[in-house]
Amino acid sequence: MAIHNVVERVPPQVQEAPMTDAGMRNEGVGRMHIRENGSRYIGLGDRLALLDHFSDEKDFIISSVRDPSLSGMLSEMSGYQKMFNPKRKPPGSTTEERKSMLDQMLHLLPEDSVIDLLVQRYTADLENVLRVVHIPTFLRECEEIKRFRQSQAPNLPAHVPEAAIAQLLAISVITSRLNDSTETESATTRLSEEQIFTSINVILVWLESTKGKQRINLPMIRAQTLLLIARSLNSSIYSTPELWKDSGIVIRIAMIMGLHRDPEHILEMSKFEKEQRRKIWRTIVELDLQFSLATGMPPAILSTDFNSNNLIHVNDHDLTEDMTEYPLPKSQDTWTDALPQIILGLSIKERLDAANMLAREIDLERDAHEIIVRAKTLEKAVHSLQNSLPTPPKGRSKIFPNIMLDVYLRRPSHALYRTVALSPYATRFPEARKGALRSSVAILSHLDALDPTVADLDTIKSKNYLNLFHVLCKNEIVQSALFLCYEIRSYNLPRDRQYGEAEPDDTVPWTKHSLTRIVENTLNSYLQRLGEYGSDLKFILPLSIVLQSVRSDGTPEGKREMMIKGTERVLYACRKAHPGPVAISHSQNSNSNVQTPKLSHTPASSERSTTTDGWVTQSLFPNPGKKMFEAGGTNSIYGTQTAANCPPVMDQQQVMMLENFGFQDFDFGLSGWDMGQSWF
Repeated sequence: MAIHNVVERVPPQVQEAPMTDAGMRNEGVGRMHIRENGSRYIGLGDRLALLDHFSDEKDFIISSVRDPSLSGMLSEMSGYQKMFNPKRKPPGSTTEERKSMLDQMLHLLPEDSVIDLLVQRYTADLENVLRVVHIPTFLRECEEIKRFRQSQAPNLPAHVPEAAIAQLLAISVITSRLNDSTETESATTRLSEEQIFTSINVILVWLESTKGKQRINLPMIRAQTLLLIARSLNSSIYSTPELWKDSGIVIRIAMIMGLHRDPEHILEMSKFEKEQRRKIWRTIVELDLQFSLATGMPPAILSTDFNSNNLIHVNDHDLTEDMTEYPLPKSQDTWTDALPQIILGLSIKERLDAANMLAREIDLERDAHEIIVRAKTLEKAVHSLQNSLPTPPKGRSKIFPNIMLDVYLRRPSHALYRTVALSPYATRFPEARKGALRSSVAILSHLDALDPTVADLDTIKSKNYLNLFHVLCKNEIVQSALFLCYEIRSYNLPRDRQYGEAEPDDTVPWTKHSLTRIVENTLNSYLQRLGEYGSDLKFILPLSIVLQSVRSDGTPEGKREMMIKGTERVLYACRKAHPGPVAISHSQNSNSNVQTPKLSHTPASSERSTTTDGWVTQSLFPNPGKKMFEAGGTNSIYGTQTAANCPPVMDQQQVMMLENFGFQDFDFGLSGWDMGQSWF
C-alpha cells in the first residue's frame, strides 16, 4: 500500500494511518503540518523530521515556553538569539533606486587592495567545486572595473559587461565569510555585516530590474548564480526553503537559455562559450540538488531532462576566447581547475535520481530495499572517487575543496540510509543503520580536519575554513549529530528492541561512549563559535538537550534534570561568549518575584570536566522536589554563588512572569509557517 504524504483535515474525525502486514503503523516519511487554514509540508531533509524521533525532548522544548521554572534561562537566551541572529528586512525599491543600482554596487565595493585579496582568496579556495566564472577573464574584468571606478568615466568599457560588477560584489560577499574573527587583519579584509546585507539586496534589486533579453546571457546567469551562493552563506537572512525556491528559478532561467542542452552542434557558438555554458549549468544543477536534499523537496529537474558533455580536464587558462579547437585534456593524475566539478558530474544523474526518489511518495515496505541499493552504490562511488584524487599544485588549497566534494557526494547516500534507519523497518535492514552511522561520523570528522587546534598546522592555520564549513554545512552537522544521539539512545534499550529479529551486530566499530564523545566534540565546536556568524541557538540548544537526555536511562525526573542541565550549559556558554548585558523583552506586567537562575556550574569549580567549555557534570538539583526559582536570597537550588565564581546574571529588574517574559520571540520553529523559519 502506498504511503500518502498529503493528509486531508476532516474534523472532528481523526485520520489514522493504516496498519501494514507487519503490524507497524504505515506513516508517511514526510508529513503535513496543518494549522487553521494553512499547511506546511515537512520533507525528509527538513530538520523537523529528524527531531520527531525525539518525542520526549521535543515535548520538553515545546513545554519549556510554559514552564515557570525555565522562563529565566529561556528569556535570557532569547536576548542572545536576537543578538547572534538579528532579523533584517530588505529595503523597498523605487524606480529611482533601480536606476542607481549600478552606481550603488560600485560604491559598495571595498577599496582596491581589499578587492585584490578577496578575489585571490576566492579563486584559490572557493572556485573549485562550484565553478562560476572563467578566472582569467574575470581577473581582467576586475582590473577594468577598478580603473573605471578611479577614472570616474560615465560608462564602462564596451567589452566589460555590467554584470561583472555584480559578480565582483557577490564574490566579495562570498569570500568575506572565509574569515576568522580572532585574527586582527581579518577584520580589515572583508565586508562588514551591513555591507554584506546591503550588497546582497542591491544585487537582487538590480537583477530584478533587468528584463527580457538582457537577463538571458552568460554574465547575467553567472551573477545570479553567485548571488544564490552568497545568499546561502547568509542563512540568518535567507532560509533553506527560500534558497530551494530560488535555485529552481535559476534552473528555469538557465533552461530558457538552453543550458540544459549540450551546445556542441551549434556552429554559431565558439568552443570557449560552449565549455563555459557546460560549466555554469553543472553548478546550477548542483546547487539546486543540494538545496533539495536539505529540504527533502524535489529538484527542479530530472536526470532525464538534460544532456551535457563532460567538461574538459584542463585549467581555466587553457581555455581562451579565440580558440578554434578544444585543448587536450590533462592526465588523470594531474589536478586541474575542472577536476572537482568533473568528479561531481560523474554521479550527477544518480544523485538527482536519489533526491527525486526521496521527495516522491515512498512506501518503505516496498521501497526500502531499492533505497539501500542506491545508497550503497553512491557510497562506493564516493570512496572510489576520493581515493583517486591527485595532489593540487602549490598555491591551491586541497583540504577544503576535498571536504566539500565529499559532503556534496555523500549527502544523497546519507539521506537514503537515514530514511530507512529512522523508520520502523530499520531492524530489517541493519545496513541502513551502519551506512547512516558511517556517513554521520565522516561528516562530523571534517570539523576536526578544519580545526587548527587538532589539524595539520601546515595546512590549517586559522578558523576561517572551520567557520565557513559551519555556515555551508550547518544542516549536515546537526543532522549527523542528532542521528548519533538517536543511536546513543538505542544502547539504553533491551537488545531485542535494538535489533528486532536480526542478530546483534558486532561489526559497528563505535560504542555508546565513542559516539557520545563525537557528539560532545561537535557541541563544543558549536559553543566555541558563539558570537561568530552563523552561531545559531536554534541548532545548538536542541542538540545540547538531546545529548544530555539520551545519555540517561533513568527515571523521567532524572531525564528532565539532564535536559535542564543541557539548557543551562548553552546559557552559560552564551554568557561566556558575551559577558555584558543582553537585551530582553519586557512587559508592563513583569513580576520581580521570579528570578533569573544562577547556574550550578562555574569555570572555577573543582569538578571541572575535560570539555573545553568548563562544563561541570554535577547535579543541578540538590533537592529535586524544590522549585527551580525561589523568591529572594542568593541561596537558590543551584547552590550558593558569589560574584567571583558566577557568570554575570540579571538583577531583579530584568526578570518577568512566564506569560510575559518575551521568550515567545525566540521561536523554536516547531510550528513555523513562513518561508523564513529556520529552526528545526
